[in-house]
Amino acid sequence: WRCPSGPRKGIRMAKKELFRGSWNIALAPEGVEDAIRVGKATKGAWDTIYHSDLGRTTRTAKCVRQFSPDSELIPTSKLRPMHLGVIEGKEVNTERIRAMNKILRDTPDKALPGISSKSDEPGESLNSFKKRVLTFLNKVEKELDPNGRVLLVTHYRDIQLVKSYLAVDEPKDLSIDVEMLLSHGSQQPGDLFWFDLKNRTLDAVEGAKKKGLYLMRHGKTAANA
Repeated sequence: WRCPSGPRKGIRMAKKELFRGSWNIALAPEGVEDAIRVGKATKGAWDTIYHSDLGRTTRTAKCVRQFSPDSELIPTSKLRPMHLGVIEGKEVNTERIRAMNKILRDTPDKALPGISSKSDEPGESLNSFKKRVLTFLNKVEKELDPNGRVLLVTHYRDIQLVKSYLAVDEPKDLSIDVEMLLSHGSQQPGDLFWFDLKNRTLDAVEGAKKKGLYLMRHGKTAANA
């Protein structure tokens, strides 16, 4: 499999940012370039690449793996973003963000309302989302070969979730800094992070010089205005 670069027919870029969640939206041409950039910067580094099984993360992971062909590629639904229900595909605006955040903050066991018109998936609760992602992260860390390099190709909100979990010293009940999760994180499409297991931080990096566990946000999509 080869990662194609350059223009891709059939992709129309949104004029404004849209809610994505479980929407299986494709990478934009810029997103493919994001993935190729990381692949080149980490050439030959990876032993295993886990990725969310949605299309944008799958293609990102395949493009990265092109430069580390001996790595094992493993799709998983555990690394999907939070399923956002009825707002998927709609324009991101202050009113919708405020309404979504109120549910997540005040009723963390309550699923976000509605069924996505983009994926037919129902909305997900905050507690369901964090249990899914953080339990998987802890499992990968527990099984990590200290001499290896493992990459998790995931989504914006998953990375923000991990940051909000680390910020409160990773309690066993999976509590997080909810306000940090709901704030606007700095991670951009194609950003790569090394999980400093000693200091328990996520550090932005350009390559994979250090051994251990890394997280990457997928490349840009047509819905990232």
